[in-house]
Amino acid sequence: MEAVDILLMDLDGCLYPADNGYTDHIHQNIYEFMVNNGGPSNSIKTLADAKKAWAPIFSKWNLTKRGLKHEGWTFDSTDYDTFIRKGADKFIKPSPSLRSTLLSLPQKKVLFTNSPEASARECLSLLGVLDCFEFIAGTDFQNNEHCKPELEAFEKVLEKLNVKKGDEHKICYFEDSFKNLERGREMGMRTVFVRSETLEKEGRDGSETDRFDVVLNDVGLDLKEKCPGLWRGYSVREVGFWGPTSSLPLVSDYISNPSYPPLTSSMISRLRPSPDNDTIVHSYELAEHVSRVDGRKCGCTNLMIRRGKVIWMFPESLYHYCKEHGLRIGGEAFKGFEEVLKEESVGTRETLMLWDDEAGEETEIEGREAIEGYLQDRSEVYTEFQKVSEVKTCWLL
Repeated sequence: MEAVDILLMDLDGCLYPADNGYTDHIHQNIYEFMVNNGGPSNSIKTLADAKKAWAPIFSKWNLTKRGLKHEGWTFDSTDYDTFIRKGADKFIKPSPSLRSTLLSLPQKKVLFTNSPEASARECLSLLGVLDCFEFIAGTDFQNNEHCKPELEAFEKVLEKLNVKKGDEHKICYFEDSFKNLERGREMGMRTVFVRSETLEKEGRDGSETDRFDVVLNDVGLDLKEKCPGLWRGYSVREVGFWGPTSSLPLVSDYISNPSYPPLTSSMISRLRPSPDNDTIVHSYELAEHVSRVDGRKCGCTNLMIRRGKVIWMFPESLYHYCKEHGLRIGGEAFKGFEEVLKEESVGTRETLMLWDDEAGEETEIEGREAIEGYLQDRSEVYTEFQKVSEVKTCWLL
Protein backbone atom coordinates (compact mmCIF):
# COMPACT_ATOMS: atom_id res chain seq x y z
CA MET A 1 0.00 0.00 0.00
CA GLU A 2 1.34 3.42 -0.97
CA ALA A 3 1.93 6.00 1.71
CA VAL A 4 -1.19 7.83 2.87
CA ASP A 5 -1.62 10.98 4.94
CA ILE A 6 -4.88 10.32 6.81
CA LEU A 7 -6.29 7.26 8.54
CA LEU A 8 -10.09 7.44 8.57
CA MET A 9 -11.46 4.94 11.06
CA ASP A 10 -14.88 3.61 11.97
CA LEU A 11 -15.61 2.87 15.64
CA ASP A 12 -18.18 0.15 16.39
CA GLY A 13 -17.00 -3.25 15.15
CA CYS A 14 -13.78 -1.75 13.84
CA LEU A 15 -11.75 -0.54 16.83
CA TYR A 16 -13.48 -3.00 19.15
CA PRO A 17 -15.12 -6.37 18.24
CA ALA A 18 -18.73 -6.19 17.09
CA ASP A 19 -19.42 -9.41 18.99
CA ASN A 20 -18.38 -8.04 22.41
CA GLY A 21 -22.04 -7.54 23.27
CA TYR A 22 -22.21 -3.75 23.08
CA THR A 23 -23.90 -3.63 19.65
CA ASP A 24 -26.60 -6.05 20.81
CA HIS A 25 -26.94 -3.97 23.98
CA ILE A 26 -27.49 -0.82 21.87
CA HIS A 27 -30.16 -2.57 19.82
CA GLN A 28 -31.92 -3.67 22.98
CA ASN A 29 -31.80 -0.07 24.24
CA ILE A 30 -33.33 1.10 20.95
CA TYR A 31 -36.21 -1.34 21.25
CA GLU A 32 -36.83 -0.31 24.87
CA PHE A 33 -36.78 3.36 23.85
CA MET A 34 -39.31 2.69 21.10
CA VAL A 35 -41.62 0.87 23.53
CA ASN A 36 -41.34 3.67 26.10
CA ASN A 37 -42.10 6.25 23.41
CA GLY A 38 -44.86 4.27 21.75
CA GLY A 39 -44.45 5.85 18.34
CA PRO A 40 -46.65 8.31 16.39
CA SER A 41 -49.81 6.24 16.88
CA ASN A 42 -48.75 4.70 20.19
CA SER A 43 -48.71 1.30 18.46
CA ILE A 44 -45.38 0.00 19.79
CA LYS A 45 -46.36 -2.02 22.86
CA THR A 46 -43.74 -4.77 23.07
CA LEU A 47 -40.08 -5.36 22.25
CA ALA A 48 -41.21 -7.59 19.40
CA ASP A 49 -43.27 -4.69 17.99
CA ALA A 50 -40.25 -2.40 18.26
CA LYS A 51 -37.89 -4.86 16.58
CA LYS A 52 -40.31 -5.37 13.70
CA ALA A 53 -40.80 -1.63 13.22
CA TRP A 54 -37.10 -0.82 13.54
CA ALA A 55 -35.77 -3.02 10.72
CA PRO A 56 -37.34 -1.16 7.74
CA ILE A 57 -36.64 2.23 9.35
CA PHE A 58 -32.93 1.50 9.69
CA SER A 59 -32.75 -0.06 6.23
CA LYS A 60 -34.21 3.11 4.69
CA TRP A 61 -32.44 5.80 6.71
CA ASN A 62 -29.14 4.09 7.83
CA LEU A 63 -29.43 5.88 11.18
CA THR A 64 -32.16 4.99 13.67
CA LYS A 65 -32.56 8.43 15.23
CA ARG A 66 -32.89 10.18 11.89
CA GLY A 67 -35.28 7.49 10.64
CA LEU A 68 -37.54 7.75 13.67
CA LYS A 69 -37.69 11.55 13.31
CA HIS A 70 -38.62 11.27 9.62
CA GLU A 71 -41.24 8.64 10.44
CA GLY A 72 -42.98 11.06 12.80
CA TRP A 73 -41.59 10.07 16.18
CA THR A 74 -41.10 12.94 18.65
CA PHE A 75 -38.37 12.94 21.29
CA ASP A 76 -35.38 14.91 22.56
CA SER A 77 -32.24 13.98 20.60
CA THR A 78 -29.91 14.29 23.59
CA ASP A 79 -32.15 12.08 25.73
CA TYR A 80 -32.24 9.54 22.91
CA ASP A 81 -28.44 9.47 22.53
CA THR A 82 -27.90 9.08 26.27
CA PHE A 83 -30.41 6.24 26.56
CA ILE A 84 -29.31 4.33 23.47
CA ARG A 85 -25.54 4.39 24.11
CA LYS A 86 -25.61 3.87 27.88
CA GLY A 87 -23.66 0.98 29.41
CA ALA A 88 -20.56 1.13 27.19
CA ASP A 89 -18.25 0.61 30.18
CA LYS A 90 -19.69 -2.88 30.71
CA PHE A 91 -18.48 -4.04 27.30
CA ILE A 92 -15.53 -1.91 26.14
CA LYS A 93 -12.19 -2.35 27.88
CA PRO A 94 -8.69 -0.87 27.35
CA SER A 95 -6.79 -2.28 24.36
CA PRO A 96 -2.99 -1.91 24.80
CA SER A 97 -2.36 -3.47 21.38
CA LEU A 98 -4.64 -0.98 19.65
CA ARG A 99 -3.05 1.94 21.48
CA SER A 100 0.48 0.78 20.64
CA THR A 101 -0.43 0.36 16.96
CA LEU A 102 -2.13 3.75 16.66
CA LEU A 103 0.73 5.56 18.40
CA SER A 104 3.26 3.97 16.05
CA LEU A 105 1.45 5.16 12.92
CA PRO A 106 2.70 8.55 11.64
CA GLN A 107 -0.48 9.61 9.84
CA LYS A 108 -3.27 11.87 11.10
CA LYS A 109 -6.03 9.75 12.62
CA VAL A 110 -9.70 10.72 12.30
CA LEU A 111 -12.72 8.86 13.66
CA PHE A 112 -15.67 8.66 11.25
CA THR A 113 -18.74 7.20 12.95
CA ASN A 114 -22.52 7.20 12.83
CA SER A 115 -22.52 7.65 16.60
CA PRO A 116 -22.85 10.99 18.42
CA GLU A 117 -19.50 12.54 19.35
CA ALA A 118 -20.01 12.29 23.11
CA SER A 119 -20.58 8.55 22.87
CA ALA A 120 -17.63 8.13 20.50
CA ARG A 121 -15.34 9.96 22.92
CA GLU A 122 -16.51 7.73 25.76
CA CYS A 123 -15.78 4.58 23.74
CA LEU A 124 -12.34 5.82 22.67
CA SER A 125 -11.56 6.73 26.27
CA LEU A 126 -12.61 3.26 27.45
CA LEU A 127 -10.35 1.72 24.80
CA GLY A 128 -7.50 3.97 25.97
CA VAL A 129 -7.01 5.65 22.57
CA LEU A 130 -8.91 8.96 22.80
CA ASP A 131 -5.68 10.98 22.59
CA CYS A 132 -4.66 9.13 19.41
CA PHE A 133 -7.33 10.88 17.31
CA GLU A 134 -7.14 14.45 16.08
CA PHE A 135 -10.80 14.77 15.12
CA ILE A 136 -14.11 12.93 15.58
CA ALA A 137 -16.70 13.18 12.81
CA GLY A 138 -19.95 11.84 14.24
CA THR A 139 -23.64 12.56 13.87
CA ASP A 140 -23.27 15.97 15.55
CA PHE A 141 -20.68 16.97 12.95
CA GLN A 142 -23.17 15.94 10.25
CA ASN A 143 -25.96 17.91 12.00
CA ASN A 144 -27.92 14.63 11.95
CA GLU A 145 -28.62 15.31 8.26
CA HIS A 146 -26.36 12.70 6.68
CA CYS A 147 -24.57 9.53 7.69
CA LYS A 148 -22.47 6.74 6.21
CA PRO A 149 -22.70 5.43 3.53
CA GLU A 150 -24.22 8.57 1.99
CA LEU A 151 -21.88 10.46 -0.31
CA GLU A 152 -22.72 13.78 1.36
CA ALA A 153 -21.43 12.50 4.71
CA PHE A 154 -18.10 11.52 3.17
CA GLU A 155 -17.77 14.77 1.25
CA LYS A 156 -18.33 16.82 4.39
CA VAL A 157 -15.57 14.95 6.22
CA LEU A 158 -13.15 15.35 3.30
CA GLU A 159 -13.94 19.07 3.15
CA LYS A 160 -13.17 19.36 6.87
CA LEU A 161 -9.85 17.57 6.31
CA ASN A 162 -9.00 19.79 3.31
CA VAL A 163 -8.72 16.78 1.00
CA LYS A 164 -9.01 18.00 -2.58
CA LYS A 165 -10.83 16.17 -5.36
CA GLY A 166 -8.42 13.62 -6.79
CA ASP A 167 -6.48 13.23 -3.54
CA GLU A 168 -8.82 10.67 -1.98
CA HIS A 169 -6.12 8.01 -2.45
CA LYS A 170 -4.16 9.72 0.33
CA ILE A 171 -6.78 8.45 2.80
CA CYS A 172 -6.84 4.92 4.21
CA TYR A 173 -10.34 4.05 5.38
CA PHE A 174 -11.01 1.35 8.01
CA GLU A 175 -14.50 -0.21 8.27
CA ASP A 176 -16.38 -3.34 9.27
CA SER A 177 -19.42 -2.30 7.21
CA PHE A 178 -19.24 -3.47 3.59
CA LYS A 179 -21.57 -0.79 2.26
CA ASN A 180 -19.70 2.00 4.04
CA LEU A 181 -16.26 0.82 2.91
CA GLU A 182 -17.49 0.30 -0.63
CA ARG A 183 -18.43 3.98 -0.73
CA GLY A 184 -14.89 4.90 0.30
CA ARG A 185 -13.46 2.58 -2.36
CA GLU A 186 -15.66 4.12 -5.04
CA MET A 187 -14.31 7.54 -4.06
CA GLY A 188 -10.72 6.35 -4.50
CA MET A 189 -9.70 5.80 -0.88
CA ARG A 190 -7.38 2.99 0.17
CA THR A 191 -9.50 0.48 2.07
CA VAL A 192 -9.04 -1.84 5.06
CA PHE A 193 -11.93 -4.18 5.83
CA VAL A 194 -12.18 -5.37 9.44
CA ARG A 195 -14.02 -8.69 9.67
CA SER A 196 -17.01 -8.78 12.01
CA GLU A 197 -20.56 -10.07 12.26
CA THR A 198 -21.66 -6.88 10.45
CA LEU A 199 -20.83 -8.49 7.09
CA GLU A 200 -23.37 -11.26 7.59
CA LYS A 201 -25.98 -8.84 8.94
CA GLU A 202 -25.62 -6.81 5.74
CA GLY A 203 -26.25 -9.99 3.72
CA ARG A 204 -22.81 -10.04 2.14
CA ASP A 205 -20.56 -12.96 1.28
CA GLY A 206 -17.00 -13.03 2.61
CA SER A 207 -15.59 -13.47 -0.90
CA GLU A 208 -16.83 -10.00 -1.83
CA THR A 209 -14.25 -8.41 0.48
CA ASP A 210 -11.53 -9.27 -2.06
CA ARG A 211 -12.21 -5.93 -3.72
CA PHE A 212 -10.69 -4.09 -0.73
CA ASP A 213 -6.95 -3.45 -0.34
CA VAL A 214 -6.55 -5.24 2.99
CA VAL A 215 -8.75 -7.57 5.05
CA LEU A 216 -7.93 -8.25 8.70
CA ASN A 217 -9.47 -9.45 11.95
CA ASP A 218 -8.05 -7.00 14.49
CA VAL A 219 -6.59 -3.52 13.93
CA GLY A 220 -4.37 -3.66 17.00
CA LEU A 221 -3.01 -7.16 16.43
CA ASP A 222 -2.98 -7.62 12.64
CA LEU A 223 -2.41 -4.25 11.00
CA LYS A 224 1.39 -4.14 10.92
CA GLU A 225 1.62 -7.63 9.42
CA LYS A 226 -1.22 -7.18 6.94
CA CYS A 227 -0.55 -3.58 6.01
CA PRO A 228 3.17 -2.72 6.41
CA GLY A 229 2.80 -0.10 3.68
CA LEU A 230 1.29 2.28 6.22
CA TRP A 231 4.70 2.46 7.88
CA ARG A 232 6.67 2.58 4.62
CA GLY A 233 7.08 5.87 2.86
CA TYR A 234 7.46 7.59 6.23
CA SER A 235 11.01 7.55 7.52
CA VAL A 236 11.16 6.56 11.17
CA ARG A 237 13.42 9.29 12.47
CA GLU A 238 15.80 9.03 15.36
CA VAL A 239 15.08 11.93 17.67
CA GLY A 240 18.00 13.01 19.81
CA PHE A 241 21.53 12.72 18.59
CA TRP A 242 21.79 11.37 15.06
CA GLY A 243 20.15 12.67 11.91
CA PRO A 244 20.58 14.75 8.74
CA THR A 245 22.42 18.06 8.94
CA SER A 246 19.56 19.74 7.12
CA SER A 247 17.54 19.56 10.33
CA LEU A 248 20.01 21.85 12.10
CA PRO A 249 20.11 25.65 11.89
CA LEU A 250 23.33 27.24 10.72
CA VAL A 251 26.13 27.87 13.20
CA SER A 252 25.60 31.60 12.78
CA ASP A 253 21.97 31.18 13.81
CA TYR A 254 22.99 29.55 17.06
CA ILE A 255 25.35 32.36 17.88
CA SER A 256 23.19 35.32 16.82
CA ASN A 257 19.80 34.12 18.06
CA PRO A 258 19.50 34.58 21.85
CA SER A 259 16.60 32.10 21.99
CA TYR A 260 18.97 29.25 21.22
CA PRO A 261 21.04 27.61 23.97
CA PRO A 262 24.50 29.12 24.59
CA LEU A 263 26.59 26.90 22.32
CA THR A 264 30.04 28.02 21.16
CA SER A 265 31.00 27.94 17.50
CA SER A 266 33.87 25.54 18.22
CA MET A 267 31.50 23.13 19.96
CA ILE A 268 28.99 23.26 17.11
CA SER A 269 31.79 22.72 14.63
CA ARG A 270 32.79 19.58 16.46
CA LEU A 271 29.24 18.29 16.51
CA ARG A 272 28.59 19.26 12.92
CA PRO A 273 31.84 18.57 11.07
CA SER A 274 30.59 19.24 7.54
CA PRO A 275 27.34 19.99 5.69
CA ASP A 276 27.49 16.61 3.94
CA ASN A 277 27.80 14.39 7.00
CA ASP A 278 25.20 13.05 9.36
CA THR A 279 25.48 14.76 12.68
CA ILE A 280 23.93 15.24 16.06
CA VAL A 281 20.33 16.40 15.93
CA HIS A 282 19.72 19.26 18.27
CA SER A 283 16.61 18.39 20.27
CA TYR A 284 15.92 22.09 20.84
CA GLU A 285 14.89 22.24 17.19
CA LEU A 286 12.21 19.63 17.78
CA ALA A 287 11.01 21.37 20.94
CA GLU A 288 10.59 24.57 18.92
CA HIS A 289 8.58 22.64 16.33
CA VAL A 290 6.29 21.15 18.98
CA SER A 291 5.69 24.57 20.49
CA ARG A 292 4.98 26.10 17.11
CA VAL A 293 2.67 23.37 15.78
CA ASP A 294 0.88 22.12 18.89
CA GLY A 295 1.21 25.11 21.20
CA ARG A 296 2.85 22.90 23.81
CA LYS A 297 5.66 24.24 25.94
CA CYS A 298 8.36 21.60 26.05
CA GLY A 299 10.99 23.55 27.89
CA CYS A 300 14.55 24.20 26.80
CA THR A 301 16.01 20.96 25.50
CA ASN A 302 19.60 21.45 24.55
CA LEU A 303 22.95 19.84 24.00
CA MET A 304 25.90 21.35 25.83
CA ILE A 305 29.25 20.58 27.39
CA ARG A 306 29.74 21.16 31.11
CA ARG A 307 32.92 20.10 32.83
CA GLY A 308 33.75 17.57 30.17
CA LYS A 309 30.31 15.98 30.10
CA VAL A 310 28.05 15.96 27.07
CA ILE A 311 24.51 16.37 28.37
CA TRP A 312 21.22 15.83 26.55
CA MET A 313 18.18 17.54 28.09
CA PHE A 314 14.91 15.87 27.09
CA PRO A 315 11.57 16.70 28.82
CA GLU A 316 8.88 14.04 29.16
CA SER A 317 6.38 16.14 27.21
CA LEU A 318 8.70 16.04 24.21
CA TYR A 319 9.08 12.29 24.64
CA HIS A 320 5.28 11.83 24.47
CA TYR A 321 5.16 14.00 21.35
CA CYS A 322 7.73 11.71 19.72
CA LYS A 323 5.70 8.63 20.60
CA GLU A 324 2.50 10.18 19.25
CA HIS A 325 4.15 11.04 15.93
CA GLY A 326 6.04 7.80 15.40
CA LEU A 327 9.45 9.21 16.27
CA ARG A 328 11.87 6.80 17.90
CA ILE A 329 14.36 7.47 20.66
CA GLY A 330 17.43 5.35 21.23
CA GLY A 331 18.98 2.70 18.98
CA GLU A 332 21.25 4.31 16.40
CA ALA A 333 21.18 7.56 18.35
CA PHE A 334 23.52 6.09 20.94
CA LYS A 335 25.83 4.62 18.31
CA GLY A 336 26.02 7.96 16.54
CA PHE A 337 26.73 9.71 19.81
CA GLU A 338 29.62 7.34 20.47
CA GLU A 339 31.10 7.97 17.02
CA VAL A 340 31.05 11.73 17.48
CA LEU A 341 32.87 11.48 20.79
CA LYS A 342 35.30 8.65 20.08
CA GLU A 343 38.25 10.97 19.41
CA GLU A 344 37.73 12.79 22.69
CA SER A 345 36.27 10.02 24.81
CA VAL A 346 36.28 10.81 28.50
CA GLY A 347 34.98 7.46 29.67
CA THR A 348 32.78 4.53 28.81
CA ARG A 349 30.04 4.55 31.46
CA GLU A 350 26.61 5.58 30.22
CA THR A 351 23.90 6.78 32.54
CA LEU A 352 20.27 7.77 31.93
CA MET A 353 19.13 10.15 34.66
CA LEU A 354 15.42 10.41 35.47
CA TRP A 355 13.70 12.76 37.87
CA ASP A 356 11.16 10.93 40.00
CA ASP A 357 8.54 13.36 41.38
CA GLU A 358 7.14 10.83 43.83
CA ALA A 359 10.52 10.04 45.34
CA GLY A 360 11.70 13.63 45.04
CA GLU A 361 15.08 12.60 43.70
CA GLU A 362 16.98 11.58 40.61
CA THR A 363 17.23 7.92 39.70
CA GLU A 364 19.50 6.45 37.08
CA ILE A 365 19.73 3.56 34.65
CA GLU A 366 23.26 2.29 34.09
CA GLY A 367 24.79 0.79 30.96
CA ARG A 368 24.25 1.10 27.23
CA GLU A 369 22.19 -2.08 26.96
CA ALA A 370 19.91 -1.10 29.81
CA ILE A 371 19.42 2.42 28.43
CA GLU A 372 18.62 1.19 24.92
CA GLY A 373 16.27 -1.40 26.34
CA TYR A 374 14.47 1.37 28.22
CA LEU A 375 14.19 3.87 25.39
CA GLN A 376 13.70 1.84 22.22
CA ASP A 377 10.43 1.13 20.45
CA ARG A 378 8.52 -0.74 23.12
CA SER A 379 5.03 -0.05 24.39
CA GLU A 380 6.26 -0.43 27.96
CA VAL A 381 8.34 2.71 27.52
CA TYR A 382 5.24 4.88 27.35
CA THR A 383 3.92 3.38 30.57
CA GLU A 384 7.25 3.80 32.33
CA PHE A 385 7.55 7.44 31.33
CA GLN A 386 4.17 8.19 32.86
CA LYS A 387 5.77 7.45 36.23
CA VAL A 388 8.36 10.22 35.97
CA SER A 389 7.91 13.90 35.34
CA GLU A 390 10.95 14.63 33.23
CA VAL A 391 14.03 13.10 31.71
CA LYS A 392 16.67 15.35 33.26
CA THR A 393 19.86 14.26 31.52
CA CYS A 394 21.39 11.55 29.43
CA TRP A 395 25.16 11.60 29.19
CA LEU A 396 28.43 9.81 28.71
CA LEU A 397 30.67 10.25 31.74
